[in-house]
Amino acid sequence: MDAGLCTLSPCDYNATDARLPRRGLTTRMIERHSPPWTRPSWTSWEILLLAGVVAVAIFFRAHQIDRIPLGLSHDEAYNGQDAIRVLEGFRPIFFPQNNGREPLFIYIGAVAFRLFGIGHLTLRGIAVFAGVATVLLSYLLFRRMFSPQLAFLGALGLALCFPHILASRLGLRAILLPLLEAAALYLLWHGLHSGRRWPWVASGALSGLALYTYPPARFFPFVIVLYFLYQSMRQSGFLRRQLPNLLILAGTALLVFAPLGTYFLNNPGTFMGRAYQVDDLKFILDRGDFAPLWRDTRNTLGMFSLQGDPSSRYNLAERPVFDLPVAAFFYAGVLIALFGTIFRRKRSSGQALLLIWAMVSLIPVATTGESPQFLRAIGAWPALCGLAALAMTTLWSFLSSRWRSWGRPASTLAIAFVMAYSAHSTFQDYFTSWANDDEAARIYGADFGQAARYLQAESPEGEVFLSARYVYDLDRFILDLLLGHPPTSPRWFDGTQCVVLPQEGTSATYLFPASAPLTASGGRFLPEPVQPASGSDGSATVTIYRLGEAPDAVPPIPLSVRIGDLVALHGFDMPQIATAGEPLELT
Repeated sequence: MDAGLCTLSPCDYNATDARLPRRGLTTRMIERHSPPWTRPSWTSWEILLLAGVVAVAIFFRAHQIDRIPLGLSHDEAYNGQDAIRVLEGFRPIFFPQNNGREPLFIYIGAVAFRLFGIGHLTLRGIAVFAGVATVLLSYLLFRRMFSPQLAFLGALGLALCFPHILASRLGLRAILLPLLEAAALYLLWHGLHSGRRWPWVASGALSGLALYTYPPARFFPFVIVLYFLYQSMRQSGFLRRQLPNLLILAGTALLVFAPLGTYFLNNPGTFMGRAYQVDDLKFILDRGDFAPLWRDTRNTLGMFSLQGDPSSRYNLAERPVFDLPVAAFFYAGVLIALFGTIFRRKRSSGQALLLIWAMVSLIPVATTGESPQFLRAIGAWPALCGLAALAMTTLWSFLSSRWRSWGRPASTLAIAFVMAYSAHSTFQDYFTSWANDDEAARIYGADFGQAARYLQAESPEGEVFLSARYVYDLDRFILDLLLGHPPTSPRWFDGTQCVVLPQEGTSATYLFPASAPLTASGGRFLPEPVQPASGSDGSATVTIYRLGEAPDAVPPIPLSVRIGDLVALHGFDMPQIATAGEPLELT
């Protein structure tokens, strides 16, 4: 055997369809075409490049995390409040409120609150860490499956992937899914090529744990099953050799999933609760209508380069997953992987796994309404970036081998330009366009973010009144996390319906977020507003009034009515003109 090539044990050789390289090839070519478990050892340059990828991932996920997004979404607020309830002794295996949520992220949030304090930055810090860890694990997985070159480009692509960046900056449970999937597949690959049993146990445990993250995780076991079926068709005796290991993986996964699975068996409505609301299957079963499924599948196929998620909740509205240069490499990578998988080319095992991982992870998007909804596709992002990197490394290898003098530098510069362009467009789209997007500001409560900043900076004297549409739960949850779970909070009321006046002789400060503005008839009780707090684009998000003392609120038409011990009506006012057949507004 040529110098520099590792020897293969019979177990290793039978694990895949690896072919020994022909004699006469250089050591560098041998390393590039060697099976995954004979990759060259780590070099200082590779470690430096990996550190750079991690630094890019940290920057895009942590830069200005305290102000973009400025507020919190209602889903994040619910997660934070449930984490606080866990700290107070509440220990469910499933959280049925807010359409039902799996518990892993919430329990991690409770631990983080205990260690670092209650607050929205602690909650989002979990997402930042998970997003960066996913980039790192994707590098390790791609390196083991392919090469350091593909690992570098695939991980860098994920570090710059817009929807993954956005999800990594939100306190939502879904961000844990690609992390656990990448870790489970890494251990699966290690188990296949090492002959050891512990990676199968660990991979099964992580596969079971992934089911505690987000409903699309229920498709992940099919990635492993389909990959095993593919290998069984490819290699004679593969299933017979690996069946004990597969049973170990499946048994461990079922054991880990058993507590949550038991809950679903006892409460079957919670298993399909949210999924049934958006699933296209109900249209097929109820009316035989395949149109929604076709529409959502078509939208999913177009999301890579034509039109992405139409909402700014998890995307910059309609932005495709990839910019055009990266999209071209992605489509080429799909074709390369399809060709290698169908025709059983050398080293096609990793290509097949990437394809299966991507396709299965996109099923929740293609079969549900609001497609393409990017959060449901979160499990696919590492695989999609890996496919784009596959085309880049194929181009680099081809040009380097055919025209060594200029092919390598030319292809390196071309790929570097593509990644630099992707970094620039991602930065502009997130930190400029999305940060100032009106829909995103509304969804992520930028007005309450401004209100919280004002209360922290000014600490106004007297009573503080805060207008909100969801005065009993959601908006309270948001402000509670933004202020760090303070012992006291403002007095809440719905400013679109009424104005609450302070006791006589008491000063007060009123805050009216843009989502709950002052009613027109209530304006006569308050003075002119002080300089309103403004959003990142200069638009007013909170209007603030300061009241030195309670105004004379004697109604022009007296009335003395009591409703139990709750409300006393002292009178009312009515407009001078009343129109027959039209509602009459009384104040």
